[in-house]
Amino acid sequence: MKTAQRFFFAILGVAVSVLLVTPNCAAECGVGGHSRPAHTSFFQQPAKLRLLPAAFLQDEDDAGRLASIVGFWHQKLIVSVAGGGTEVLDDNLAQWHGDHTEMQNTLSRPPSTTAVCLGVWEQTGKYTYKLNHFPLIWDSTGTVFVGPMNIREEVTVSPDGNHYRGTFTLHQYDPSGKKLLGDAEGMVTGARITVNSTTESIFGSD
Repeated sequence: MKTAQRFFFAILGVAVSVLLVTPNCAAECGVGGHSRPAHTSFFQQPAKLRLLPAAFLQDEDDAGRLASIVGFWHQKLIVSVAGGGTEVLDDNLAQWHGDHTEMQNTLSRPPSTTAVCLGVWEQTGKYTYKLNHFPLIWDSTGTVFVGPMNIREEVTVSPDGNHYRGTFTLHQYDPSGKKLLGDAEGMVTGARITVNSTTESIFGSD
C-alpha cells in the first residue's frame, strides 16, 4: 500500500504535495483484508480536498516576510530643537538580523571613536519591534573612553515592508555605566536598502 502511494505521488509531483487528503482514504484501505488503490478514494471524493486554506496561509506568510524588520536599513535618529525645528542626531546604516541581533555603522562619528555598535531586538506585535542597543563612546581623539551609551527603540514597520518609524531614547553614562552624563529622545525612521538601491537613493534623500 505504501509503495503504491509513493509511486502515485511521484507521478503527480509537487502539484499534488499541497493537497490535503482526508483520513477516509487511509481508513478504507485494507478494511476486511481487501486493499484498495490509493487513487480510488482520492478521485472519488474531490470535495474533501482543501486547496484554498493552503493558498491563504501562503499569502499570509509572504506578507509577514515582506513586513519583517530583518534586513538592511538607512536609519536616522531625529530630535526636536529650540524654535520648533528638528535635526538629525544620528545617521546610520543598520542591519537587523534573523537571530535577533542588530548592528549599526554610524555616519555621525569617526571610525576612530567606534562607529560600529551592536544591539538585540524582539518582536512585540504584528509589525512592531523593540531594540536594545549599546554603543561604546570615545572622545574625539579616540583615546579616552567616555562610557557606554544605551539606545532603546520602538518601531513599526510599514505593511509594504520598506519603511519603519517609531521613537527612541538615548542615555549616555560614564565608564562605570552608573552615572548618567546626558540623555535625549525623539523619533527614529528607517528606509529599507535592497539589491537595487543606489548611493544616491540612500544618501541623497532627506
